[in-house]
Amino acid sequence: MAIEYRLYGIALTLLYIIYATIQFIRNKTRINNLAASFSAKPITKAAVTGRFGIWGFIDFARAAQNERLVEIQHDQYRLYGTTFEQVFLGTTLLFTIDPENIKAILATKFDDFGLGWSHSRALLRPQFNKTQIAGVNHRELYVKRLIACIPQDGTTFDIQDLFFRFTLDSATKFFFGQSTESLLSVNEPNKDLAAKQKTDMSFADAFKESQDYLAARFRAQKLYWLIDTPGSRRANKIVHRFVDSCIQRAVDQQKFEASISDESTTPDHTFLGELMKVTSDHKIIHDQLLNVLLAGRDTTASLLSWTFYLLARDVRVWTKLRNEVIDAFGTADKPKADVSIEAQPDKQPSKIKILRLYPPVPSNVRTAVKDTVLPKGGGPDGQSPLFVPKGRDVVYMVWTLHRREDIWGPDAALFRPERWAESTPKFWTYLPFNGGPRICLGQQYALSEASYAIVRLLQHFVSLQPADQNIGDPDKHAALTMAHARGVFVKVSPTKSRDD
Repeated sequence: MAIEYRLYGIALTLLYIIYATIQFIRNKTRINNLAASFSAKPITKAAVTGRFGIWGFIDFARAAQNERLVEIQHDQYRLYGTTFEQVFLGTTLLFTIDPENIKAILATKFDDFGLGWSHSRALLRPQFNKTQIAGVNHRELYVKRLIACIPQDGTTFDIQDLFFRFTLDSATKFFFGQSTESLLSVNEPNKDLAAKQKTDMSFADAFKESQDYLAARFRAQKLYWLIDTPGSRRANKIVHRFVDSCIQRAVDQQKFEASISDESTTPDHTFLGELMKVTSDHKIIHDQLLNVLLAGRDTTASLLSWTFYLLARDVRVWTKLRNEVIDAFGTADKPKADVSIEAQPDKQPSKIKILRLYPPVPSNVRTAVKDTVLPKGGGPDGQSPLFVPKGRDVVYMVWTLHRREDIWGPDAALFRPERWAESTPKFWTYLPFNGGPRICLGQQYALSEASYAIVRLLQHFVSLQPADQNIGDPDKHAALTMAHARGVFVKVSPTKSRDD
């Protein structure tokens, strides 16, 4: 009986291989014929990934496990050029870092890559106006809690962990009206409160695991169902349960406010509350909250973490930036009372452009919803128009685009803020927040939040040092967003009175 089952399995496997081979040949022929009808040329540069892309999938899976996923993608562009294709488990993907192609995907031909985003943006755009972002009144509270968690005695600590807690607390307060208050558990001696925070932090852990799961699903392509595990299902349930509880709380609050009809009281502005004014669809509200939470929490924490990773390793830039901040805003003990951080965007430290070297979202993907053509990538030299069939996923890697030496110079991999004073790059070569109609709606929120936190930390601490002097390429955990895989361990010295 066991032998029969084994033979049955072998037969099914062989049939699938034969079927997949026939489909691959037919699809290749169809694409070549369609490319000719579009006056385009098929791509000739392809990554070597083995039959059906099995080895390519294994290589990427290993790289993800070893926190080297960004590096393996970066190396492939060095090998195969700015536009190439790769097969993953029988599914062909197109990869590009050509600015003209990215411009077409995000702007000039964005209709060819789906309009499902347009309804979502129409709902979200009004909630992200600059007045509401600048008027976030809880920001100082969470910055004070962040600073209170930082050791003042020169002890080494992981500032990335604190940044992820800070942005989680702040984002859930702004978007949901209910903060996870995870910073309170860092130095909290009260066991009852610490036990409560354990639930909150499990949400943060679940949110991270869910993102890792989604990234793994994408790599598996048609075999995504193999990635489904009890752990990923549990993480998803925790995330959805938390969001649902916030929505229910907001609904109950709306009913209560309607019942008392007290016009003398003004309810707090929250993203969720404003969203509920334009739709009552629970699923839409739920999905949009998860959308903005990812943007508001993870991308901002990534920006802050990489900023302090680089500043800790460059005393010159740290000192210069701190002097500029103190001149503009004063110190923690003696702030300039008549100067608002939010009202001085030209003096905020976002100008150091950390986002070039460490974009929070290192790569992105769009799917062609119709047969279309990209400007570059076709033919033997890759300079002819490239045919993209309907259903093809196109991955563009901002990380590598931002490190192209032909665009940024031979020192493209170096942190050198002065380069921005020397020349201004073309728009489609610098895309930390995407571009075109799909440009990130939350970029003002992220930059404002990060700049405020950076200014306050520079006011409070006179020096910043890394826990180690390693200046090599750090391990990066890349899922939907990118963070330092091992944490950003630093030590600080608080501002002395003489420094005032």
